[in-house]
Amino acid sequence: MPGVSATFGYFSGCSFDLGQIKLIYGLAFPKIMSETASSAGAPPCPITMCRVGERATISRISGREETKRFLAGLGFLAGGRVSVVSRSGDSFILDVKGSKIAIDGSMASRIVVNPERFFQ
Repeated sequence: MPGVSATFGYFSGCSFDLGQIKLIYGLAFPKIMSETASSAGAPPCPITMCRVGERATISRISGREETKRFLAGLGFLAGGRVSVVSRSGDSFILDVKGSKIAIDGSMASRIVVNPERFFQ
């Protein structure tokens, strides 16, 4: 069919590009290639749900004020870009502002992001 291209989605489902609308698992998302997934309606998730190598935009930091201050001091601020460099068990190495930072899973789960996986 002209104008329709199929690609495999993140969770081994599929997505279809229908011009101005992108269908993912039967849900319609506006196709806005120049904007991040957050502005297009993709669901935010903890960075712990992202794959190694995946980039994301930080949506918010959850938790107590001291946790938010600690992560902000490391460079994790809303609107900033982050990527998963490595993960081993419950430990993560994240790249934020060009620095590689190692944190455990409970701290990483406080970083809520909008992954860019839907628009690759």
